[in-house]
Amino acid sequence: MKSEELKLIDLLPEKVIAPDLKAENKTDTIVLEDYLKVEHKNRNYFSTYSFRADLEAYWDTVFGLNYDDFFGPEGYYNRHLVNLHYFFELEEQVNLIHQKKGFSI
Repeated sequence: MKSEELKLIDLLPEKVIAPDLKAENKTDTIVLEDYLKVEHKNRNYFSTYSFRADLEAYWDTVFGLNYDDFFGPEGYYNRHLVNLHYFFELEEQVNLIHQKKGFSI
């Protein structure tokens, strides 16, 4: 994958960059269904997320994690790890966008 291409990245795992989205802002908010008390319309739930398979493959490739790893005793640690990675990748993508617009980084 070229560095100019947007990558499928996840963080909380409530935040995801989905490269197939048409807008420049390719971040989706994903709701994990662990402590859901009320369903919200117009939300991306992990169980019905259209890029779920891609996201799970990404977690496995980059972190060796699967959906179940975000729950239980290590769950919050894994969420924080993935979240930190998300913000690092997001910073890289923002820098690329700024460079394309002529800003020096």
